[in-house]
This record gives sequence, C-alpha cells and structure tokens, in this order.
Amino acid sequence: MRVFKLVNDQFLTLLENNIIPWKDPLKIQAPCQNYFSKHVYQGINQLVLNGFSALKGFKSPYFLTFDQCSTLGGRVRSKETHIKIAYYKKKVRKDGSEYTDLQYHKVFNLDQIEGIPKTPRQKKSFNLYKEKNIIDNYINKPNIIKGDDDFYCPIDDFIEVRDPTDFINLSYYLIKSTGHVKRLNRIASNYEDDHPLWLLEELTCQVGQGLLSALVGLSPMQDSVFKKDRETYIKTWLPLLKENPSMLINASSFARRAVGLIITGESK
Repeated sequence: MRVFKLVNDQFLTLLENNIIPWKDPLKIQAPCQNYFSKHVYQGINQLVLNGFSALKGFKSPYFLTFDQCSTLGGRVRSKETHIKIAYYKKKVRKDGSEYTDLQYHKVFNLDQIEGIPKTPRQKKSFNLYKEKNIIDNYINKPNIIKGDDDFYCPIDDFIEVRDPTDFINLSYYLIKSTGHVKRLNRIASNYEDDHPLWLLEELTCQVGQGLLSALVGLSPMQDSVFKKDRETYIKTWLPLLKENPSMLINASSFARRAVGLIITGESK
C-alpha cells in the first residue's frame, strides 16, 4: 500500500495542477524512456513521466536513476527533485514459492542532469501506429458497427459507434471490450454504473483510451466536449483517488494489459 500511495500522490499533484496524465497529450513522438537501458516506459510510468514533463517543462524524453547517472559520469543538479516510477520485482518466500512485490525507482529527467550527452549513442526509434492496423490486429475482436449510439454490448459482443472513423471514441470501447469473459475477464467490467467496482472499470477504460490513442498520435483531450468539462472531470476524480490510493495503479495495470491484447495479442 505504501508504494500505491507514493505513486498515487504524484498523480494527485498533477491533477491539482490541472494536468490529467491519461487525457492530456503524451510526447508520443518521443515516448519517455530510460537513457541507460533504452527501455520505453509503459502504462502508469509513461503517464506519470509525461505528466511531470508537462508540469516541469522537460524537453527531453530520457530519464535515469541516480546510480545510472553516476555510472555515466553525470550529476544531478542541486535542488532537483526525483519522480517515482513503479515496478514489480520477483521475490522468493522461505518455502521456495515465488511472488511479486511492488517497488519503485527514483528517476530524474535528463534536463535535470549535467555531464551527459543529450542523446544516447544508440537511440531507439519509435514509429506511430496506424489506426486501421490497430483495429485489424485485434484478434477475435468484437464486431464494430455503425449505429445511432456509442456503446459496447458484452452479451452479444459488439461495439456500436456513430462514427467508426473517430478513433479516440472507438478506442474507449475497444478497451471496454477486452474485459469480456472470453478475453481478459475483468470482473469489474460486469458491474453497472451504480456499483463501486464500476469506477475501477471506468478509469481502466479511460486510461486505456489515452494509451491506445497515443499510439496513433492522438489524445482524448482533442475531444471538444471534454475540453469544456475539464474542471468538472478533475473535481470528480481527485477525491476518488485520494480515498482509493490503489485505484489508479490497478486501473493502469488493467489498461496496459488491454492495450497489449489489442495490439499484439498478448496481455503480459
């Protein structure tokens, strides 16, 4: 729970500063990645790093731990503050059984560091996905039909949208459909909107919508209707995340698996 709270507190800071990491544009042309290992951060870590990049005005997509910085001969500037990113580490109990433990790293943006080249020697390239390819690659996907409303029907497993070319809107329902019993079987997706678990599913779909849209260079913030409701949106989610420190991490984990299932057929 401690790591949940530490990471969640960072998202509360972003929301309080009018930044919604899963709605605002991600730096998709250069996704946040580790300078040392070239690892591209996924899920909740991509969201929090992009959020703080917007808050602090970082221009670089590269991040390092303090030890990585020292290994490369650099140093963190005085009074610079770190950002916490979460990861699961495999551990072994006394009886020999394995389990995973949620831990965190402290990272700094390259803009906070001196003595290191601004671009790593072997730069990883990142190409935007095409909307059609994402939809086509979704194995055993639900039927997508044009209709008079926007919704996903789990009973008959189909998505109805008014405009099939509106990928931002469609991406929400694509994520929603991954919760079906024959796919990822998210229990929360089976509840109506008057049940507490519905909030977890709703946040999962919204975070997943942001991650999936970002892969094609779009952002839910480009939705004109949402722009008008930004203040209301923040006022709605801020107290919920304060009361439930694990909600966003859980939703982000579910969303990452959903995106993985859609684009690669895998959900690890």
